[in-house]
Amino acid sequence: MTAINTINASYNEQYLISTDDVHGYLWNMEKPTKPYILADYIKGKNLEDIKENITCNAYHPGSDSLFLLGTDKGTLKMCDMRKSSSFNDALEFTS
Repeated sequence: MTAINTINASYNEQYLISTDDVHGYLWNMEKPTKPYILADYIKGKNLEDIKENITCNAYHPGSDSLFLLGTDKGTLKMCDMRKSSSFNDALEFTS
């Protein structure tokens, strides 16, 4: 069982983003039983091989398509759902 680290609502409150240590999920409030996986740090790896964990997320205060995912290594990934649904295409910022 995985613990949820953070949950944030979109600007129009139609969507939620929830994150645990290794996944980011997008929830549509009209279909709350089927989330879309935004980020998957495990993909093809053993849990012991994970070197970075998701610790936080935040929506842009005025846009439903922009959000950030932050990690325990100080990395922020800015994602724009208008451009791509792939987490790998996100802009990355490190401290």
